[in-house]
Amino acid sequence: MRSIFSTDFFINNRQALRRLVTETPLIIVSANAVIQKNNDNSYIFSQDRNFWYLTGLNEPDVILVIDNDQEYLILPTKSKYQAIFDGITEQTEIINRSGIKQVYDYSAGINLINQKIKQYGNYGFINQPMGYVSDYGFWINPGPSNLRREIELKNPKSDLVDIRQHLITLRQIKQPIEIKAIKNAINITQEALHNVKNKLSDYKFEYQIEADLNYFFKTKYNVNNAFEPIVAGGKRACILHNRDNDGLFKKNELVVIDIGAEFENYAADITRTYSLSKNYSSLQEKIFMSVKRVQDQAINYLKPGVLLKEYEQEVRNLLTEELLVLGLIKNSNKNDMKKIYPHATSHFLGLDVHDVGHYHQPLKSGMILTVEPGIYLPNKSIGVRIEDDILITDQGNESLSDLSRTLD
Repeated sequence: MRSIFSTDFFINNRQALRRLVTETPLIIVSANAVIQKNNDNSYIFSQDRNFWYLTGLNEPDVILVIDNDQEYLILPTKSKYQAIFDGITEQTEIINRSGIKQVYDYSAGINLINQKIKQYGNYGFINQPMGYVSDYGFWINPGPSNLRREIELKNPKSDLVDIRQHLITLRQIKQPIEIKAIKNAINITQEALHNVKNKLSDYKFEYQIEADLNYFFKTKYNVNNAFEPIVAGGKRACILHNRDNDGLFKKNELVVIDIGAEFENYAADITRTYSLSKNYSSLQEKIFMSVKRVQDQAINYLKPGVLLKEYEQEVRNLLTEELLVLGLIKNSNKNDMKKIYPHATSHFLGLDVHDVGHYHQPLKSGMILTVEPGIYLPNKSIGVRIEDDILITDQGNESLSDLSRTLD
């Protein structure tokens, strides 16, 4: 499939970053590394999103260097095994895709980096966590971390200039071609969900829905999931990231389906809650309608200048009112609310499903956010979440997703 992103997109992104980074003439950005799955097998490679945003390359272990007005790439040294089984990196393809004409092998490129750091005394780098992140329970990809350690070993007195905030500033405002990519991902996702909804009564297990969604993505559009799909029936819907998707559906349960296609690295993120039969209870319907009303009001609140902290509090106030009317809480106790609604209403969407953005600054035109209120009642085996993807515009906002929001 031919990419919708031209080489100029990546060239312009590098130039924009160069203009923002005034603290150092030298910027270094590393690709991700390949991660072992077992024995001599690896996990499917996923590129560092900042590196892709600046180069358009999906090759592992490549290094981008911007030195004043000069740009070059450093390619990794490949073993004979890699050359036979993975193939040789074609420099012509890399040059044509990225628009970067100068390419070095690893040894020559690293030597040049070290010379420049000694000359300047500092360098720009994405200062992300290294090693294990306990909050998320995962390890950071070692590609950028290993490069940073190698640089620090050879240049112990140099200063690292963190360019992360500059990249956030660039990436949070979506360019027209990025919006097009996200719309494509959204349209594919909506089509897949519509296909599943039409045959809900056929499914006995959560994984059957997941399999149908994946089959649709691959056979019709040859795209992957932007994140691990969540298909959760009944009480399991109260587990926010229920990724096992192996539960047996019970009669008259609701099912939460949280899924997003990935189109050229850009994500969709849509959630719908459906009744597995038309015999849903009055309480199930009331909770669903409450979530829908809150989502409508939350979307109407979004526009340029809004602070997400204030918006989040407003949504929680709306949800509290709904819960009081339903008799599910007796007062606006924050601890009770956290149990029923433990997650935030919105996150940025883009190259990452939980995309980068300045959460403490006012919203601006060109940002894309999800809106996903929910109510979770494990003691009643009911979980409801509805999620749509919203573009902030000069006039207010535009809903990029328009899939019907009904229980059946």
